[in-house]
Amino acid sequence: MKKNILILLFVFFISCEKDSESIIEVGNNSKQIINIQIPDTVVYNTNDSTFTAQIEYIGDKINNIEFRVYSEKGEIFVSKSTELSHVQIKQGLETVWKFSGKAFFGLKNSTGKYLAEFTGDFSRRQEVLGVKYFLFINKLKNYPPEISNLILPDSINREVEFNFSVKVEDPNGLQNISKVVYKLYKPDGTEQKNSNGISEFPLNDNGENGDIKSGDGVFSAKLIFPASVNIGNWKFKFYAVDKSNSISNQIEKTVKVK
Repeated sequence: MKKNILILLFVFFISCEKDSESIIEVGNNSKQIINIQIPDTVVYNTNDSTFTAQIEYIGDKINNIEFRVYSEKGEIFVSKSTELSHVQIKQGLETVWKFSGKAFFGLKNSTGKYLAEFTGDFSRRQEVLGVKYFLFINKLKNYPPEISNLILPDSINREVEFNFSVKVEDPNGLQNISKVVYKLYKPDGTEQKNSNGISEFPLNDNGENGDIKSGDGVFSAKLIFPASVNIGNWKFKFYAVDKSNSISNQIEKTVKVK
């Protein structure tokens, strides 16, 4: 189920760039989803930062409808909100069900896009009924991220894989981090680019690809210098960018490639 959610999140956040009103209906169920009502934009309010989420469908009553909210990275911010009130309405020969409830978004939630998801119990298995994205705006003052504690070898042989990492902190929370990247400069000082012309290379904090522990603020990557590259001093430059496009301090280090 978790793997399917992550795939859905990736597809959905790509698709919603094109259509801000998108509603995706998924799951092998026989219900007809009429509408998902969630504000397109939720703005943090010190007095009341709740918003109402509602789903309407035609068919028999679904047991255990749940509502969740995910960040772009798949983090859950509203989990198993099962206290959804329901209303049964007759429309001709069909029955329309409306399930609704309130969700709270507070200061810990950074400005950005979030995915709202409704699931229901089908044959003792939770299936996704429908999802929709919304924009949350946190009006707190934004502060740029900071990076420190770079771990990177002083020298490395070609064709030998090595890991490196940097600690990232953000006064507005790690969820406010948009990306952590590094750039590479060849011994002659020119910028290294891949075959697609990209010169920024990502570090991750997802517990994979060289990262030891997910979500601990230590962003990592692994790299191999192939035999075809020039030996000599290669410069690494690291920095982080938050969701407001504020850029952190930069850390540079030269590695001798042998």
